[in-house]
Amino acid sequence: MSIVQNGKITIANLGDSCGFIISKSGIMRKITVDHTPNRVDERERIINNNGFITNKGGVCRVDGEIAVSRAIGDKNLK
Repeated sequence: MSIVQNGKITIANLGDSCGFIISKSGIMRKITVDHTPNRVDERERIINNNGFITNKGGVCRVDGEIAVSRAIGDKNLK
């Protein structure tokens, strides 16, 4: 999500939705970090909150269900 207000851009992301910025010269750069259980800090946060990570076919999943570690919805994983 992005908002432009008074010449300033505010960008936020959640889950595996990426935020990119494109310069005037056309160069695209990723400016957000995906929330996935592959990241050490996300893995630790999940485990510290009594969750677990499974890995099937190279895809890490939270509690064996979802491949992102932060999302809107998925009430049963809160």
